[in-house]
Amino acid sequence: MALVFGGPSEVEPQIAASIVLAWQRFLTVSPWEAQAVQQEIQAVFNEEFVPTAGQWAIGTVGVIDGSGFPERGKESVGVQRQWCGRLGKKLREGAKGPLAFEFARLRVWSVRHRHLGPQLWLLIRRSLEPAPEVKYYLSNAAPDTPLRTMAEVTGVRQRVEEFFEDAKGELGMAHYEARSWTSWHHHMSLVALAHLYVTQTQRDLKRKVPELTLDMAMLLLRAALPHPHLALKDAARLVEYHLAHNRQAKQSHRKRWLATHLKSVPWK
Repeated sequence: MALVFGGPSEVEPQIAASIVLAWQRFLTVSPWEAQAVQQEIQAVFNEEFVPTAGQWAIGTVGVIDGSGFPERGKESVGVQRQWCGRLGKKLREGAKGPLAFEFARLRVWSVRHRHLGPQLWLLIRRSLEPAPEVKYYLSNAAPDTPLRTMAEVTGVRQRVEEFFEDAKGELGMAHYEARSWTSWHHHMSLVALAHLYVTQTQRDLKRKVPELTLDMAMLLLRAALPHPHLALKDAARLVEYHLAHNRQAKQSHRKRWLATHLKSVPWK
């Protein structure tokens, strides 16, 4: 390698540059189909994870949600003036903590083209902060649907927010420099593939360590992948370290959350 690049002092920068160039070509001009990768990811997810939804009273819930990326410049793909949720609103602190709301509902009539439409549920959700946030949902659920079921469905979207948070913060979803739709779709497909792999790792480890979270699984993978022959005792030590750290953080977060929210709960 030193003979090729001219000397030992020049080896590392040249290798780094060649890796970046190869990666750019893989994203931009490589002929692999992003749609085929996405279809395979969906097939694996449907086979391995969708059946587990049977243990929930609400079953499988599909959520369609968007995610914007703040980009500038005339060359970046998809750059137009548009609403970007990442810039228009802030994530609330403690998003991964307990979610507690009050719910109420009533039957209403919809109006379609100035004519009476089908009867629907108007579901109202109020948070427990001193200055509560109120949200409204229209639902075509059956009249005998329990309020608890409808309330649980509203919380499913939180999982989508967590997916975007993990993908952007840990897997590079927002860290792309794409000038064509092909490279953009390639990038997003690889992020989805990485997220599937981390989710599978978490599932497999949770059979023995129920407390393991997705971000902990990512920490373990980062520590283990550079060591292909990681000894069992070293892996166990890594798991225990992150579990202890997570327990402490969870207890601290719970104390802060209870101190903030229980004051506003209307005890009866």
